[in-house]
Amino acid sequence: MNEHDPARYPIDCLDPVTRDAVKEILSCTGVAEPLAAMSAQAADAISCQGLVAFRNPSTGLVCPANQFFLLVLEPSEWRSTIDDYFMREIYAHDARSMELHAVAQDNYKVELEAWKAAAKGFRGRHASVDPADEKYAQSKDRLEAHQRLEPKPPRLRQHLFQDATKVAILEALEGTGESIGFVTDEADVLYEAGLMRSEGFGNKLFDGDKPLKWRRKDQDLDCRDPKVTVSIMAHPVAFQDRRKKRGKLSRGTGHDARYLVAAPPPKKGTRNVRGLPDKMPALNRFSQRIRARLELREAQLLAGTTAVEVLEFSDEAKEVWFDKVEWLERQQLPGGFFADTAEFATKFMGLAGRVATRQHYARGVPGPILAETLERAARIVWFHACEFRRFFSEELKAEELRRKASNLKAFLHRHHWLGASQPTEVTKNEVLQGFHPKDVAEFNQLLDILVNEGAISVSKGKPTKITLLIPAFIQAVGPTHGIFYTGPIAPTF
Repeated sequence: MNEHDPARYPIDCLDPVTRDAVKEILSCTGVAEPLAAMSAQAADAISCQGLVAFRNPSTGLVCPANQFFLLVLEPSEWRSTIDDYFMREIYAHDARSMELHAVAQDNYKVELEAWKAAAKGFRGRHASVDPADEKYAQSKDRLEAHQRLEPKPPRLRQHLFQDATKVAILEALEGTGESIGFVTDEADVLYEAGLMRSEGFGNKLFDGDKPLKWRRKDQDLDCRDPKVTVSIMAHPVAFQDRRKKRGKLSRGTGHDARYLVAAPPPKKGTRNVRGLPDKMPALNRFSQRIRARLELREAQLLAGTTAVEVLEFSDEAKEVWFDKVEWLERQQLPGGFFADTAEFATKFMGLAGRVATRQHYARGVPGPILAETLERAARIVWFHACEFRRFFSEELKAEELRRKASNLKAFLHRHHWLGASQPTEVTKNEVLQGFHPKDVAEFNQLLDILVNEGAISVSKGKPTKITLLIPAFIQAVGPTHGIFYTGPIAPTF
């Protein structure tokens, strides 16, 4: 039997620098574990996705190290604050880039005006030359040579973007191997933008293995080997609203399965509100690593290269990989863990490969990705697999409703049951006031389950009355806890 706890993240499976920084932030703030861990991993992915990739053992294809994250959380859970801690070096780097771009833009304007003035002179002199004159060809060559010297506007390269429209994304990714990230706590904005409104486009950004093209009136945008990391915090209402509108398409295209998802319970009311201490050594080490990667990437771009280091898996790691692939395949059969969430099972090892690649790169040790690193990455993705199943598995939802119905039955027995000597009636409002269900709609579902079990009957008059049927309540009942899966579990997970 395996119990999944949405509040407990496998933090010890992160690389040491990230792990220590996450633990330090958690000890100082008391926020939800998945929030801190996913924010740190998003910063890690943005900083190194343009530097490293891995070869997929199953396909032999080179895959990027980017990642998509989706955190479903109330807006009062300090998401923006935690992102600021882990991504401060990225924000600072982007701010410096904007300052340098402003200077370069001013220089470009001066150079362009000088070029235009010179071009005007060349055109005037060329126009005065008779086409029959032997100097005409020389004049034409000089004019064409000057045309080729037209200054190019400076390019602003930023790592973090807010504009998620399709054109804005393609403009940022134009060229080869460009790297960007989207980090937002306003998921509803992304839901209406090109990134998530077109699931196929979002899938291509995640996969990064196909060129993206966009034809405009004035130019063609051509993007090759794009690297895009997405980190979204969605309000539960916005998330459910999108599922109602585009849920079937988003799942059917495999878009949802490309995200590492989580929905931890809220922590408000229990957090540390005194702020961070002056010294945060673990967070500083994490930030220094982010800064070093950004500077390395910048140096490569200045040198005109966008090549990435492609990591291979060791022979032992490949055996672990294929063992897990085989287990995941079997779990898609009826009765298996992924029977109704097979789309995530097919993406599982690809997601784990990205996590393992970043962890190996963080070690700074040459050589292939080790089996131990892949095991740790798989345990991280396993947490998100359980969360994905909690989000999308109809079987699990039915199981959860049955568990809650059992708890309701235990509540009725404990607080309202009068014994086998007489029928027990209680109004629906009385039960609602004491049981505190998530909402009335779910409460009605729980009542229907107990009616079908023969435990209660429900009158249709006003006030609505619930009758506890004697045979079902003679035996004492107790509450059940947690969401359990009783099928086979892979030991390595």
